[in-house]
Amino acid sequence: MKNPFANLPIKIRLTVWYLLLIGATVSFFSLYLMTRFENTLISSVDQSLNVAAAQAIASTENEDGLPSFQINDDSDLASALPGLPGFAMHIVLPSGFQIDEFIPSIKITYWGELNGGFQTVAQAENNGNWRIYTKAIKNSNGDVIAWLQVAQSLESVADNVKSLKDQLLLGLPLVLVLAGIGGYFFADRTLQPIRHISETAQKIEASELSQRISYLGPQDELGQLAATLNQMLQRLEEAFYREKRFTSDAAHELRTPLGILKGQIEVTLTKRRKPAEYVNLLESLQSHVDRLIRLSITMLTLARFEEKTNIRSPQAVNLSDILNNLVAEFALLGTEKGVTINKKIEDSLTLSGDPDQLVQLFINLLDNALKFTPSGELIDVQAFARAAEISVTVHNTGIFVPEKKIPFLFDPFYRTDTSRSSSLGGTGLGLSIAKEIVKNHDGRVEISSTPQIGFLIRMSFPFASID
Repeated sequence: MKNPFANLPIKIRLTVWYLLLIGATVSFFSLYLMTRFENTLISSVDQSLNVAAAQAIASTENEDGLPSFQINDDSDLASALPGLPGFAMHIVLPSGFQIDEFIPSIKITYWGELNGGFQTVAQAENNGNWRIYTKAIKNSNGDVIAWLQVAQSLESVADNVKSLKDQLLLGLPLVLVLAGIGGYFFADRTLQPIRHISETAQKIEASELSQRISYLGPQDELGQLAATLNQMLQRLEEAFYREKRFTSDAAHELRTPLGILKGQIEVTLTKRRKPAEYVNLLESLQSHVDRLIRLSITMLTLARFEEKTNIRSPQAVNLSDILNNLVAEFALLGTEKGVTINKKIEDSLTLSGDPDQLVQLFINLLDNALKFTPSGELIDVQAFARAAEISVTVHNTGIFVPEKKIPFLFDPFYRTDTSRSSSLGGTGLGLSIAKEIVKNHDGRVEISSTPQIGFLIRMSFPFASID
């Protein structure tokens, strides 16, 4: 069944629900109040009947062995009578035969059962309900010789309860009207910050992601909502900035080799050349195509990490074996360049991860270190267990990066020396991919650089033992 309130504004729905709640609360309270009020009045009648019955029994005299009323102006019974209209009493035998009565007003047609205690009895001929108290009259031996019944009409009780009911019924619409006005006002005031948040969010575009929601109210649910939206906008702005910069840098990186390819092809087509010249040209074109392929694969790898589509398949990996093998391979390349690569790697260092990604991680780091380390300098690789972590460091001397540039080293396509990096064949994506692989293995990576020490990359991974 379709909700009839689904298309109404929230403040209208809040007001309607508020009115329903107030209406139900007032109705239940009114019912409770009338019930308590009626019970209080009946309790007062019962107390009067109890006093009258006690005085009546104390004032009875036996005539021919049967009790009878002795009522006069000076008797205690006369002063104890309620003095209200609709009061009556009589004395009956256990058989039900009446032997005496005091009925100054309305005739009672039915006195109820001869059981001790109070009872409410409905009378015929529109006489309404009567409250009747029945009390036993006993002789000196404790035997019941008769029953005294005193009665009081509940007409005044009914009138008072009806009067209260009428007042409550008349007051309920007024309460609902005031509650509706107040509920609408407070709902409007409560939703005003949400309207402000909505209006601000509608103004925010891709070119204005720096705008934030200015909420000055208390840090309640709305304050938390505004803070959450601002945090989301901050993340969106950073992601948009990274995406924009990545796209711009990628276009620049692709444009250079493509421009060279196009220029060389155009120059070649201007005139006929010797076969050897064509061979040299094709070899040159092939190198540029290889660079484009490497760049495309690297960019695709980084994009998969950022999109969380390159999730690792965890398995126990012996990191010591990976590092020992890679250092041995790069040591040969280092010898050709005049760079010494030392290592200090503990045995059986294991972690939970993807071996292919870890191999790619340390190939990127060692290749990057070898490219930028001058001849005659040193590369030092260390790996050791520390508490519940595995610490891996790659340290190369003879290179220094200013502190202000270090935070940007993990950004895609960032180079501290553009001309030098290009000449060495770098893409500026190696450290970006390395950072993503470390994050993908629940690790941490830090970079530090000083003129005396050189360039140091420190990584920490959770330790895992091989079963």
